[in-house]
Amino acid sequence: MEARIFYTKIWKDEFFVSLTNSEKLLFIYFLFNERVNLLACYELTTREIMFDTGLSDETIRTAKLKFGKAKKMFFKENYVLLKNAEKYQKYEGEKNSLAKTKLFGNLPPLIQRWYKILGDTL
Repeated sequence: MEARIFYTKIWKDEFFVSLTNSEKLLFIYFLFNERVNLLACYELTTREIMFDTGLSDETIRTAKLKFGKAKKMFFKENYVLLKNAEKYQKYEGEKNSLAKTKLFGNLPPLIQRWYKILGDTL
């Protein structure tokens, strides 16, 4: 079991406060599910999201569009990229760099290109 820090200032964040309860649940789920990694880019199917959260396919699709439009999270195929994750995760050092390189190498080529493009534009 991995531990992550939950910054309680999220409850005062202008974007977060504007979300519906279902969107808030989904937003937190994307930040803290077991697939989150050092790259903040991971694979997660809608079926898994539905099972874990109890939300409908349409609710998930609508929220993903909203999160993407607001440039908070990005989605391609079954992959999620969290925009500001590195801002809150201060993992540094050679071992972390190696781990990130390995995780990146395990991504499909299409997702690697997408990740690089988004990284260059954020």
